[in-house]
Amino acid sequence: MIVALVLLLACGGLVIGLLRRRRRRHQPVVVPYLANVPHGANQEQQRHSAPNEPKPTVVPFKADAVPAAQDGKYAVLVADDQPLIRMLLRELLQQDGVTVYEAENGTAAVEAFRRHHIDFALLDLNMPGMNGLEALKEIRQLDASVEAAFVTGYGDPEMLNEAKKLGVLTCFTKPFDIESVRRHVANRRESAARKDGVVS
Repeated sequence: MIVALVLLLACGGLVIGLLRRRRRRHQPVVVPYLANVPHGANQEQQRHSAPNEPKPTVVPFKADAVPAAQDGKYAVLVADDQPLIRMLLRELLQQDGVTVYEAENGTAAVEAFRRHHIDFALLDLNMPGMNGLEALKEIRQLDASVEAAFVTGYGDPEMLNEAKKLGVLTCFTKPFDIESVRRHVANRRESAARKDGVVS
């Protein structure tokens, strides 16, 4: 078991290194209808967090262990059936002081919303069992105002149209540019802070 865990972590490190090299050569692939979506204030300013900000607590979601609430921190749910993608996004977002919850499928994503306050959801469109669209429909019954974006290996036009009906206009296509995802979450966080009257 320990050997398998060490091998998984080693493979994860290798994948992260390869993805970071790859992103320097590739532009992000974003669904075309997103081009007209306003992104608010200057993105370069929003992508940097305070240099002395303490490292966040990363809280993976487990049905049998409910983590304590992270008071005052922006919380993001990452739902994807691929563990390495969850790990990559968790490590990326935690650098900006975000509390990260993880779910391996749509059912676990809905359960995470029942147990925690979550500000933003990043959902894989195609997951076994309950997919990202089905999960978001249930999540919206628990919190109608939660913001979300989708990640997908391929953009099915029918699913993307359904996503638009749910008010989700952002869908990152794998392999996605991780800085693009980071900036998008930072923009949503900044927007939420302005709505709450928080000056950053």
